[in-house]
Amino acid sequence: THLSRIDGGVKFLVDLRCDILVLLSNLDSKSPHLLAVQQLNSALKELLNLFFSVEFLDLQQITWSSPASLLQKISEYEAVHPVRSWSDIKQRVGPYRRCFIFTHRSLP
Repeated sequence: THLSRIDGGVKFLVDLRCDILVLLSNLDSKSPHLLAVQQLNSALKELLNLFFSVEFLDLQQITWSSPASLLQKISEYEAVHPVRSWSDIKQRVGPYRRCFIFTHRSLP
């Protein structure tokens, strides 16, 4: 789609799907809009599955030399082993450690 070529377009679609999922969870099962919102959700899900297929993802190794903004994002979103400090993240991505992420060209 053309949205995927616009700066911030893929992020817009991801955020839109998030909003639609919230809307679906709040919609009454008897709402006249339920079917339309479910169809929109299905269409967005299919589109995002295409955008996030393997050929559009880049595997990137994370090291202490990686951009600070990226290390900060990792520390904020780590769910299994919460990061307590910069020295904690430095140890995790330091020598003899392997940390990788998938990135998408269209997302910040």
